[in-house]
Parts: sequence; C-alpha cells; structure tokens
Amino acid sequence: ETLSKQRVEELCAPFFGHLGLTHLSFDQTCRSGFHYAHGHLTNLAEVSGTRLKFPAFAAGAVGTASDMLAFLIQLGRAYQDLNGAGELTHDTAVEMVHATDLGSMDFMGCRMGLGVFVAEAGDNRFAVHQGANDGFRALYSYCFAGPDCGKGFVILSNADHQAVPMIAEISQTLLQHLNVCGIDYSAFTRALDCELTASEQGVNRGYKRLLFDAFEPTRPNAILRRGMLDPLAPRNLLRGAKILYVSNQRFARAENLLSDHLPIFDPELYERQGKTMDSWETARHNPNPYDSLVLALGSQASIRYVALSTAFHDGNHAEHVRILGRLDPSSPWQEILPKTRLAGHACLRIALAEPTRAFSQVRIDMYPDGGLSRVGLYADLPPQRDQSLQADRTCVPRAFCESNPPKLQTAGLDL
Repeated sequence: ETLSKQRVEELCAPFFGHLGLTHLSFDQTCRSGFHYAHGHLTNLAEVSGTRLKFPAFAAGAVGTASDMLAFLIQLGRAYQDLNGAGELTHDTAVEMVHATDLGSMDFMGCRMGLGVFVAEAGDNRFAVHQGANDGFRALYSYCFAGPDCGKGFVILSNADHQAVPMIAEISQTLLQHLNVCGIDYSAFTRALDCELTASEQGVNRGYKRLLFDAFEPTRPNAILRRGMLDPLAPRNLLRGAKILYVSNQRFARAENLLSDHLPIFDPELYERQGKTMDSWETARHNPNPYDSLVLALGSQASIRYVALSTAFHDGNHAEHVRILGRLDPSSPWQEILPKTRLAGHACLRIALAEPTRAFSQVRIDMYPDGGLSRVGLYADLPPQRDQSLQADRTCVPRAFCESNPPKLQTAGLDL
C-alpha cells in the first residue's frame, strides 16, 4: 500500500481474479450484490457480518465457501505442479504448507504452515484452518498431497460455539463418504462425549478431540526381528512407559527406544524413508533447537543411573541428549541429566551424584536431531555394575557386538 498508493483490496483483486475467485475479497465494505451473513452468539444475540473487521492478510478476507474451496484447489495444483497454478507459484505453495510444530500439535493436532495449518492422515497431507470469530465458526480441510489428493471441503456457519459439534459431525460424515485413508474412523468422538469450552483454544481442542485425534500419523515400519534380550531390561524404569508426545520420528519409531531387546542392524533392510534402524531417529536439519520425546512411567520412581546407546548410528547419531523429569503434568520440568555429548555407535553409562526425587514423567531432548538407539533409567543395578559405575561416576564403556566393537566414550570425550 505504501509503495503503490493503492489499497490492499485493489492490489489483490487481480490476483483473486486470475484464480477464478469472484466472491473472495479483502474489501469488507457492503459492496453491491454482496449479502453478508449475520452471526449469532450463544445467547442468540446477532452479530453484523460487516462489524468483524480484521487486517488484510491476517484474517481480513470475506467470501463464500465455494470460493474458499476454489482457492484450496488452486493451492493443491500449485503444490503439485512446478509451473504453479494461476498466479500462485509452486514455491509459494510449498512454503505455505511446509509445516512445523510450534506447540499447535498439543491443542490442535496440526502443524503450523504459512497462513494454514497442516494435518497428517497416513500418507495424506491436509491444509486445515479452524475459524472462530464472534458469531461465526468454520472449518476447511483439503488434501493437497497423498493418495486422496484433491478431496476436501469447506464448512462455514453463522452460529457461535454451538456450531463446533455440528461442523465436526458434518466433517466426520464427509471424510467417511470420501473414503479418505489414514483415518481411524472408529476413533471419531461424539460431541456429547467432550467438554467443549467457548474459548478459541477450546474450539481448537474440540476439533482435535472430535476429528483430528483420529488422523493417523505416518510412521516407519515397526521392528519385527529382535536382538538378544537386554539383561538389565527388568530394571529399566522406561519398561512399559507410554509415549505422550514425540516431535519427530520420520526415520525410526520412538517406541524402539523402549525395547527390552538390544539393538540390531540389518545392512540389507530398507523401507520408504530409507535405512531401517532399530532406534528413535528423527529427520535431519531440525529447524528447532532439539527434538523431544515425553514418556509416562508405569509408576513414580527415583532415578540413580542413566544409560544412553547410539548403537549402529555413527555420524548420524544424536550429538547431545538432555533428560528431564516431573511429578505430574502440572509440575515444572526438572533436569535429571544436563545436556551431554554422545559418541557414535557407543554406550554412555552415568551414575548420578544423588538419586533424583520421584518422577512420573520423563522428557528426552535430542540435540539437534539424529538417532538414539536405547535409553535406560534405573533406580538400582546389580552390585557388580553398581561398583564399576561408582569407580568412574561419569561413564563406563560397553561393547554391543564382538565383531564390530564400538568407539568408547569416557568423560564425554571420544577415544
């Protein structure tokens, strides 16, 4: 606007026109031929559709469900076609739907892109947004990549909070009718089973519980062939732990970290994401400082010993690991093990100076990304193991297989 001396709605009108959008605009005035819906609050008070004024680009567009869907179709085409679609370039589409988790997975079940949210359903990727303004509710979900590419819908309602369960039920019906894969339809929740609040975050949590919790994330194949039983597995406090949250497990499942068996390696075993690894392995080039895994222990426990294995990861192993614990979700995280450097294809064993207080949840932070094969947390160890750790409180190296001895690591230094 500053450079061109034109209003943003005038600047964007040709762009919308080239995309074939005749009823989508940043012009929020009462234009001739346009009829604005009136919203309705929970107490049935009416909200004028022209009263909701928002800045352009942030949330200032007005339009119809059909035009919104037409834009999403063009977005999907631009994402798929290197030549773009209309005036929407391929690079812009890719940037819009390149999504990361900045906290939105916790209360929305979606990652954040540029101007949109992104939900996973198996191999499908959906552009998603949950509209929540006074007197209005909305939801769009459009598959821009995957086996169900091109399927989607836009639902607009001029009711307030009471529209959320209605929109969710319509969405459930449409997804089943469209036969979208990557969704556990038996996990769909009825609105009556949820306590929904009227806040914006409550709306997001409502859609998450009613809809997006049934979307199944893409995960690598499970490890079916197991190594030898770990003799210390019965003492590992992570045995039977429940995964509450994982930031990334693109290359190997986080559940492998909790296995009762020692890691194994099959040089000939590959799958879609690449080499099959018996570990927790995340994607490279993490834009965030670290990847995280949150676990619920089977029962509260005090921790005295820590074991960190990078078996069969060398060069693609986690560079550093930090471990935290807390008594319950309302308690602050407390550091169990500070940020500690790891070597490739090695095991670091640590005796803490003092046992920790009792924790029921544990968080493992992996800096910045990479592979981590096993984690052991112990309240006690067999006497001979305890004595050896007390002799060197920092670490005791351990070989994983005689035919391929690992690097040894002592006091955080590679030897």
